[in-house]
This record gives sequence, structure tokens and C-alpha cells, in this order.
Amino acid sequence: MVLSGTRSSSMKVAIAKDGSHVSGHFGHCEGFVIYREENGVVLHEEDLINGEGHSAAVTLLTSRGVTHILSGGMGQRARDMLQQQGIISILGVQGTLDQAARDFFAGKIVDNAPLCTHSGCNDTDDGSSGSCTCSCHQQN
Repeated sequence: MVLSGTRSSSMKVAIAKDGSHVSGHFGHCEGFVIYREENGVVLHEEDLINGEGHSAAVTLLTSRGVTHILSGGMGQRARDMLQQQGIISILGVQGTLDQAARDFFAGKIVDNAPLCTHSGCNDTDDGSSGSCTCSCHQQN
């Protein structure tokens, strides 16, 4: 799939997904879609299934050369793990995957959500899955 865009070709962005939309929570997403930009064109590169726990997800994204991750939300532990691998996390992202990718490479997305810190969504490496239903991860 080809989408128009304008940002640096050295970046590779993974978007936490649930169906065709950005997931409300990194740790509970069904998987990731990776996009890259080449010669002004945003390309859908690869779909990945989320592994068991945050460590597996970080390892998977690192192995694919991801430089940025977009998600509706995540906890401090996950953000720290990603940062240790050189991956920049951008939170508060909503909408469809393709639109989020276009907006990212056009420089329209900023990190605008607080980290998730409340009971029930704290990042653990227990391999749990499912949807986060807390108010800070609700999509419009």
C-alpha cells in the first residue's frame, strides 16, 4: 500500500493496532503495522502480531529497525524499555492506521497524552491481552 508523505526516509514507524485503528494501549494491542517513507511516499511495510508481554514486543520492534512507535497510550515501564532501544514513543494517537502514518510522516503528530499510571493498566510482563477500557485510552 502506498500513501503520500514528506518526512525523513531514515525513520520507520510502528503503529500499535486493533483492527484498522490505532490501539488505545501499547500493552494490549493485537499487533503492529510498520510504515516507512521512501522518496516522498509512505509505504506500508509489514504487519506484526503482538508477542507475549512488553519485552517480546520491544524485541520484535527493535529487530525490525523501528525508530518510532505510535499508540493511544502506554505505561512508564514500556516507554522506558522502548527508549533504551532507541525507539521514540508517541502517545495520544487515534484514528485509522493509514491516516496516522500519513500524519506522522507529514510531521503532524505530537506526543500529547500522559503515561498510563492507574490500576488495571500498569505495564507488566505477564503476557496478558485484551482491550484497555480506561478513560485515558478511549478512542473518539
